[in-house]
Amino acid sequence: MGTDNDLFKILTSETFSSILKKDVIKVCELNALISLLIDCNVPFTVVFNQFTHNISACAKLSITVSPTLTITLSFDF
Repeated sequence: MGTDNDLFKILTSETFSSILKKDVIKVCELNALISLLIDCNVPFTVVFNQFTHNISACAKLSITVSPTLTITLSFDF
């Protein structure tokens, strides 16, 4: 698992904050965030729900901060 400092760098990065300000993101922006997590060895999971005729496509990113704390973010595409 990445260090607390690594996770802090990700959570305060321009990439992360710009993604959080958007209602809808691009796949490349989610990929950039995933790359940051991998580079810093931070555990995470991603679940993708496909577009249907009445529901937009979305992804849920869960970042494991500690064994008892997980940050879950939901993104629409």
